[in-house]
Amino acid sequence: MKKTLVSAVLLAAIALTACNADTPAATSATEESTTETTTAAVETSESSEATEESKDTEAPADDGFAKYKDITDAIKTIVDTKDVGGFGDYGECVGILETAQLSEDPMAALKYELIDIDNNGTDELFVISDEETKVENGSYHTIFVLGVYTVDGDGKIIPVTAGWARNRLQYMKDGTFYRTGSGSANTVVVEFQKYFPDKNTVESYECYYTTGETDSDGNMIMYKAKDPAAPAFDGSDENVGPYEEFQIADDIYTFDNAVSFADFYGKN
Repeated sequence: MKKTLVSAVLLAAIALTACNADTPAATSATEESTTETTTAAVETSESSEATEESKDTEAPADDGFAKYKDITDAIKTIVDTKDVGGFGDYGECVGILETAQLSEDPMAALKYELIDIDNNGTDELFVISDEETKVENGSYHTIFVLGVYTVDGDGKIIPVTAGWARNRLQYMKDGTFYRTGSGSANTVVVEFQKYFPDKNTVESYECYYTTGETDSDGNMIMYKAKDPAAPAFDGSDENVGPYEEFQIADDIYTFDNAVSFADFYGKN
């Protein structure tokens, strides 16, 4: 089997726009109107300065991330405390906890990106792990999706899908998902998945697996599930020959616009 190495530089910049104060309308040249105009100008200037100062110190402004504040706060608690007790109804968080506990620098490895999966005008929130590995001639990045979230019409955050170490999830350039899992050293499950916006969930449309069974040459046998949602796992699905790892490196989305936790929370 071939191993897939994915390299990406994941940098993001967040642009902030300044507010422009309206010029007070001309009034009669009385002492009272002059005083009011001067006072308004001072107040406007102070307000503008306060706004600019706030923009310099806050996490990203209301640029799409704001609607996910409750869950980003919950994720930050996991990173800070290694406690998942406050994650509530946001679904599976094993991958986030694993990265928080095992990464040498989780504030750099964990990242956010907003992507409109179904092009309906609502960006979904992706939480990813981007681990950099140093090698002799440079480095490479291994990228996995840890969680995807959307919001409904009432602004409620809905967990879409999740991934973790033994259930690794990757997002593809064509908007689909690729999942690989392992129940043991001898069993493998590979799923090609897509997002169903009417259900707010990700489901398999093609599934392959091994059971540890080998052919006469000692190669693990791969099966294709007749029903992607309910593979048999007992050899009754279609035998498609010896197992070979799918080669998908060129098709993986590399999250070039992702924002690291350190930058998101202003702790860089």
